[in-house]
Amino acid sequence: MRYGTNNLPQTTENDFLFVFTFGHGHTIPAEPPYNGYLELVGEDIIDTELGNLLNNVPAVKRVIWMQNCASGNFAAELSGNSNYFVAATQPVQVGGYAMPADDCFKDEYGVIHCGLIPYLENELISGRVYTHGEFFLHEYSAANGSTPDGDTYYVISPEGDFTNVDENQDNYLTFQELFNYVDINDTQEADDPFAVDQDNIGDYTSFEYPTLLYDQIIQNITCRGLIGISNNTTITSGYTLTIADNASVYLLNGSNLFINSGAILSIGNNVHFIKDVPLANGVIEINGTLSACNNCVFDGGDGQVNRIEIRLKKVNGSFSLNNCQFKNCKITGTGLRMVHKSTCSV
Repeated sequence: MRYGTNNLPQTTENDFLFVFTFGHGHTIPAEPPYNGYLELVGEDIIDTELGNLLNNVPAVKRVIWMQNCASGNFAAELSGNSNYFVAATQPVQVGGYAMPADDCFKDEYGVIHCGLIPYLENELISGRVYTHGEFFLHEYSAANGSTPDGDTYYVISPEGDFTNVDENQDNYLTFQELFNYVDINDTQEADDPFAVDQDNIGDYTSFEYPTLLYDQIIQNITCRGLIGISNNTTITSGYTLTIADNASVYLLNGSNLFINSGAILSIGNNVHFIKDVPLANGVIEINGTLSACNNCVFDGGDGQVNRIEIRLKKVNGSFSLNNCQFKNCKITGTGLRMVHKSTCSV
C-alpha cells in the first residue's frame, strides 16, 4: 500500500486507512519494555515492526482496532501521527487478556446480568456455539447497526440499544462514539478497553466520512480528501479550518457552516462543495476571513428552490474567490467593498 506493489493500490495523503486485527497475542513479562506481539500464521509480528509498517503508509488518518491479548502494548508504536488507536486491553507487564463474549449485559443502572438471554452475544448454529470476542462484538455491532447474526438491537435497555450509539444524533457514528459504547457495554472483567487519541481525531472521524465536522470547532483543523459536515458547524474566533487541495466537502442533512468573526476558512485549490439534501438549503456564512479559494466548485444540486447559499458578511475579515464555479447557488454580501473582481462562472 505504501508503494503500490503486489497488486495493491498506492495510498496518498488524502486516503483513510482502517486496520482491524483480531486473534492471539502476548507480551513477555521478563523482557522490558514489554513489547506487544500479534501472533500470525507461522510467526509473530512485534509492535515496533507493525508500527513502522503502518505509520509509513500515506494517509490523512489511520484508525487501528486491535483485539488480541496484550493489544494495548501496541499503543506506543501506533498512537500519534494522525492515528486513532483502540485496543481490548490496557498496556500491561503481565496479562492484558482479550476475552470471549460472556453473554452478559449491563442495564441502565450499571448492574450486570448474566444468563437471562441465552446466546445473547455468542451464536448457536446447528447445535454448535460460535464464540465472539467481547470487545469486538460490541465495536462491530455498534458500527454495523446489528449484531453478527443480524439482530438490529443488542438488548432492550438504554445502555444496550444501538440507537443510543449516535450521541449527537447526526446520523453518523464517529469512532469516539463507537468506543464510548464499547466502554460502557464490555462486561468482561479481564477486558479493559483502551483508546489513544493524541491528535484529537476520534470525534471527527467516521467510516463514511474520514473527516466529519459538527457543532463548535475550538481547535485548528486541517481536512483532506472526503469531508462531511453533518450538522450546523461553527468555527469559533481564533481558530482556522483548512480544507486542502482537491477535497470534496459534503453538506449533509441540510447542515450549515459558519465562520465566526475572527475565525478563518482557508480553502485550497480545486475543492468541491456538494449539498446532499434536495429539500434543504446549505448555508456557508463567512463572518471572518475566507482565503485562497481558487478553482473551486459549489454544487447546490438540481433543486429549483433549495441551494447552497454563500453569505459573505464583512466584519473584520476578507474574502477571496478566484475562478470558481457555482451551480444552483445564491451569493449575498453585507458591507462589502470590491477590491478585485473575481472571475466566476454560474
